[in-house]
Amino acid sequence: SAPARADFAYMFSWSNYYAPRAVYRLLDAGIRPKFANKPTFIDTINGQIELNRGAILIPLGWQGGNLRDSEIHDLLTLIAREDGIEVHAINTGHTPGIGMDLGSPNFANIPKPKILLLVGDGITAYDAGEVWHQLDARMNMPVHMFDKRQIASLNLAEYTHLVLVGGNHGNFGSRIDQIDNWVRDGGTLVGIRQGAQWAHNNILYRGYDSVEVDEDNEGSQRFNYGNKDDIEAQDVIGGAIMEGDLDITHPIGYGMTNRNIASHRNTLIAFERPENPWATVVEIPDNPLLSGFASTENQAALAGKASVIAERHGRGSVVLFSDNPNFRAYFFGTNKLFMNSLFFSKGFDRPRQ
Repeated sequence: SAPARADFAYMFSWSNYYAPRAVYRLLDAGIRPKFANKPTFIDTINGQIELNRGAILIPLGWQGGNLRDSEIHDLLTLIAREDGIEVHAINTGHTPGIGMDLGSPNFANIPKPKILLLVGDGITAYDAGEVWHQLDARMNMPVHMFDKRQIASLNLAEYTHLVLVGGNHGNFGSRIDQIDNWVRDGGTLVGIRQGAQWAHNNILYRGYDSVEVDEDNEGSQRFNYGNKDDIEAQDVIGGAIMEGDLDITHPIGYGMTNRNIASHRNTLIAFERPENPWATVVEIPDNPLLSGFASTENQAALAGKASVIAERHGRGSVVLFSDNPNFRAYFFGTNKLFMNSLFFSKGFDRPRQ
């Protein structure tokens, strides 16, 4: 239903699946929303409520431009109806003695994302198509697709986010400095599957490698060819659903209330936990298999590794997904993490020295 008219501000929960679509509507209209980095207890026109980290605040009276409070109310009424989001009307910035007031610096600004998705030579078309579908078809957010071979001709400064998905990125080495400098100047690089592996090894942690599963030296052994498929299946993950331990207090985990999260995995890509103790967003637990097949040896090799990492890099950020968070438009939980990497990628800090 439409929200009541507010005197001070409006708020809504980030836990709603279409909250990113709603925020982009606001940003595209010239409104400047903020997001909460702590849980919030507030008095609304309809009573006291609690909103978790990531809650969206739309203050009134200082939005600037030609936007009137009545126009903001009309847009939030549209959001309530079309995005299925309960919008709360608030008449005071003070909270009922619990948590932070609405003027707290723990509310951070949300820049409007302008997203570049590389396609073409070596890029896995399914992975790129799933990103396009998530953004364009579901979230009504434009995504600029560009041939990877021509990236040298682009002015990356025109974009806030670069998404590099799975595929063969061996011919991408000459672009390392261009991308590294762009991230250090404030851009956000989001890597998925082999794109995450490339970003890990070439941008974020040069000189470190992704985890490699130990394998026996089978060259000195002999097997019956009839057992080939069964034996080789032990060393691959053809498509399995695995559990992860999600830090729901990290901005990349905002909107989630359960630390257990399921993701689709069809590679052995994973990362050693970074030295930064706050950078591991999702850790792979012991015996993570939920559905499908993965050998006991592969599960043991993955256990304790990071499947999602978020680090600051210069003035920018790098967010790595070893699994595909948008797999076949089916994994709604990890969709949320991907959207958080677009809206909250500057919402976390590096460790103090």
